Amino acid sequence: MKKVISPTFIILMLLIISCAHNFEVSEDPNYIPPVIKVQPRLIYPKVAQENAYSGTIKAYLHISSEGNVEKVNLIKSSGYELLNDATINYCKRLIFSPALKDGKPIKSRIQWDVQYNLSNQNEVVDNYLTEIKELFKRISAISDPNRNSVEKEILQKYYQFISETSDGKYFNIAITQIISQKLTDEWQQYWNSFPLTFLLYQDFIERFKDYSDITIVKILLKNSLLQDVQYIKDTQTLDNHSNPNRDALLGKIRLFVSAHYPDINIDGIGASMNGGIVPITKL
Repeated sequence: MKKVISPTFIILMLLIISCAHNFEVSEDPNYIPPVIKVQPRLIYPKVAQENAYSGTIKAYLHISSEGNVEKVNLIKSSGYELLNDATINYCKRLIFSPALKDGKPIKSRIQWDVQYNLSNQNEVVDNYLTEIKELFKRISAISDPNRNSVEKEILQKYYQFISETSDGKYFNIAITQIISQKLTDEWQQYWNSFPLTFLLYQDFIERFKDYSDITIVKILLKNSLLQDVQYIKDTQTLDNHSNPNRDALLGKIRLFVSAHYPDINIDGIGASMNGGIVPITKL
């Protein structure tokens, strides 16, 4: 019998995900292994969540001299085709700085391990919410010239919050305790469909217009939005069942992008694309 976890009482965190990789051994002192450059969000399909599928997957990644993953070979299955397919799709979107030999880019192969676990993340989410609310209290008592350091702390908490809980089924409900009432009201119709992580960054932009490095926030928002769209599109494909709000939500996001960030193209995002994710070198 399949184990079904009720969503009524607990927050399911899709991933306490650990990704690890091993390089092929080389005694050549002139060989430098590939280095991960862009690592999109790993998708944990809804059906897998609902049925408590978990497991560890090991794969060989064949990386081109341009740093793209050309082929993925599974060497250990999770036991669930759904998770295997999600992992292959994820691995194909990884981007590396290619391996070097004598200073020249070459093809390479590495082992990449992914572990899927379901866990009750109530405590983790509550801790983040408490910390962010405390930072809001601190900044409300600080004069404008001295706000930037606390604003940066808030941004870092937003980033960590998304990184740790970004695919939770109840992510949207959690962030209503943080984002403005205006954003909550605007997107409330879609709370029960897919996580909208980019709204945290939109909240930051609207809340802290004086932040000194707003360009970084907009890059974070763009990356988060593209990965949200990737998740929305891929989840239906991988799960093989539709969500009635899917098309309406994508339409809503298109209107949002058109109004605020017309340089972002969400229509080109597909199951095997990296979505134009921009590496973040500082925060």
